[in-house]
Amino acid sequence: MIELEAVTSRTIACTSGIKRSGNFGGIALQTFVIAIDATSSLDLSRQFRKQLEETFNLPVKYLFLTHTHSDHRNGLQAFKDVPLVASKNCIQNMPKKLSSTDFIINSFQKSTTIEDGLSTVEFHWFGGHTIGSSGAYFPDDRTLFSGDLIFHRFNFSIPFLTFYQNKSFDNMSKKTGNPEEYIVAFENILNMDIDVIVPGHGPIIKNPKEFIQQQLVFINSVKVATLEVVRNNESMEDICLNDLKLVQLAYVRCDEEGKKAQSWKKWLDKYLDDLKQAFYTYYMALNV
Repeated sequence: MIELEAVTSRTIACTSGIKRSGNFGGIALQTFVIAIDATSSLDLSRQFRKQLEETFNLPVKYLFLTHTHSDHRNGLQAFKDVPLVASKNCIQNMPKKLSSTDFIINSFQKSTTIEDGLSTVEFHWFGGHTIGSSGAYFPDDRTLFSGDLIFHRFNFSIPFLTFYQNKSFDNMSKKTGNPEEYIVAFENILNMDIDVIVPGHGPIIKNPKEFIQQQLVFINSVKVATLEVVRNNESMEDICLNDLKLVQLAYVRCDEEGKKAQSWKKWLDKYLDDLKQAFYTYYMALNV
C-alpha cells in the first residue's frame, strides 16, 4: 500500500519518496478526481491511481503533469485513457521516446482551469526548475501542488535549477536554470491565498508564506552576488554563497549526519558549484 496523506479533506499526497519518486497526489472535486503527477514507474502509478479512486470513491478524470522529469512522469501509461493536463512547454519538452500522440492533451500557455460544480482548480505555468514546470492550485482548500519549483528538506530546501534546458538561449552550451522565472513564480505564489504547499519533494509545507519568502530572499541574494561578479568581469568561482542562511543551514544539517557528514558536504559543495554555474551562465548570456 502507498502511504497517502490527507492534506485537506479533498486533497491527498504521497511525500515518502517511495521508489525514488517525486511527490504525487490528487484533488477530489464533486464528481471526479484530478491526479497530480504520474510517479517514477508504471507499477507505482497503477497502484496510485487505484488507491486514489478508492480513497475518494470517484474516478480519475484528468492527470496533471507538473514537469517532464522521469521521477514525475515515468508512470504516464497508467493514465493513458484520461486527458493529460500540462503546460505547452512541458509537452514540447517531453523525451522523444514518449509520443504525445498516445495521450489526449489539454495544454495551456500560462494558465487554465478545470471546473466541477462550484469548485475550480487552477493550473499555472511557472518555469524556473524546468522549462515546463507548473503547479496546481485548489482555492477551495487553499492548497498548492508546486512540483519541483519547491523542495522541502530534500536538497536542503535549496531551489534546484541546474538541469533546466533553457530553449530561449540557443547558444548556451550548458543546461541551466532560469532564476528570473523562479523570482516571478515565488512572487506570484506569495500573492495566492495558500495554507499548505505540497512540494515536488519532501514533506508538506504548513507555513507557506514564510517558506516562500525565504526561498525568494535566497534566489534574489544569489542573483545579486552573481551580477556583481559578472559586471566586475570576475569568474564563477568568485560568487560567494557561504553567508546565505539556506546555505548555512544546509551545512549544519550535513554536520548532523555523523559518519556521513563528509560525503554530504562533498555533495553539497558540488551542488552549490552547479548552482553558481547556472546563475553565472544565465546572466552572462544576458550580457548584463
